[in-house]
Amino acid sequence: MEALILSCSTGGGHNVAGQAITDELNLRGWKTHFFDPYTLLSQKTADRVGDSYVSLVRFSPALFGDVYKLGELYLKAEKAFGLPDPVLAVQAHTAKALYAWLQANPVDIVICTQPYPGLMLTWLARHGYPVPPSIMVPTDYTCIPFECDVNTTWMTLPYPALADEFHAEGVACSWLIPTGIPINPVFSRPLSRQQAAQNLGLDASKRYILIGGGSMGTNGIYSILKELVPLLESQEDLEALVLCASNQGLEEQITRARQPHVHPLGFTHQMVDYLHLCSVYITKPGGLSITEASACSTPLLLANPIPGCESANAEFFEHHNLALYARSSADIRPMTEKLLARPLEGSSKPSWFADNTKRLADWVECAVMLNEKIPASPAQSSAASFKND
Repeated sequence: MEALILSCSTGGGHNVAGQAITDELNLRGWKTHFFDPYTLLSQKTADRVGDSYVSLVRFSPALFGDVYKLGELYLKAEKAFGLPDPVLAVQAHTAKALYAWLQANPVDIVICTQPYPGLMLTWLARHGYPVPPSIMVPTDYTCIPFECDVNTTWMTLPYPALADEFHAEGVACSWLIPTGIPINPVFSRPLSRQQAAQNLGLDASKRYILIGGGSMGTNGIYSILKELVPLLESQEDLEALVLCASNQGLEEQITRARQPHVHPLGFTHQMVDYLHLCSVYITKPGGLSITEASACSTPLLLANPIPGCESANAEFFEHHNLALYARSSADIRPMTEKLLARPLEGSSKPSWFADNTKRLADWVECAVMLNEKIPASPAQSSAASFKND
């Protein structure tokens, strides 16, 4: 069996999810293709699309939040007045390139981990181009603007409790598959805290607060550390580990501060060890980050969300008792102390998150085997009426 997995670099989570399902299908003997469809036009085009998003989020998250709200308002107007989807319209050129690729490389199913490729498939189906069965895989715990305009054969649910929200946004209940956000299976495997400490060369007798978010920026990290330092100084067995990733400036600033209980970490391939080791993980609520942590049953404190999808992620996890949500710097210390004393009950239930990737791969295999019985999606069934557009 053969699958095409499509993603875009508008945030790393889409690619991580795409790679997770690609790896799982490869282990099952599938032939897979995984790429950004904009590369069918040129690598420069793909980079421009990804870089424009990353730059907006990194340098002006407030502006990104405004754009996100504008998208939500337009979506309401689109439903109320029958307005066209502007994001769908701009996919036409790339959609045709994708169709040419599919003609030369037939596959059994297409899996999209970012809405743009899903909208490309939607455009093709609406304009009379035959497309394979397809699945849209959202990577946030909310239905983001224009995601509901994706008319793939199915759409996955990041969490079962989101069914009503996705349905209210216009996604037919018959399309929704409660599989969760796919993550690397390594996060789902049992690992003792002692073994994690040994893997990292750290002292298992100490307690660790892990702080994630090199991408949150220096100000975000330092506002967290400022609140935590008195707590760290009052408890000799408590230390903070700061994931600086590629942010060398942040790593150097923390080193120069010479706080004995605060340790900067560079880029790491041992994230699963840190998640199993730490007593609390403080991070901005990216969809993949919090899914990986939840699969490891790591107590979560969410802070500094990017306005829009990440603030919705934080609110969803808070509402379902899966995390605490610090809405201000003043919340950091008391919420950290609360999690150190007693982790949330919901955060200790890994069964849903741990099986996400396997659950999705099982569904994909069933979908292909039952291909002849798959009902056409609304986009596909209405294709004839658009054929001459």
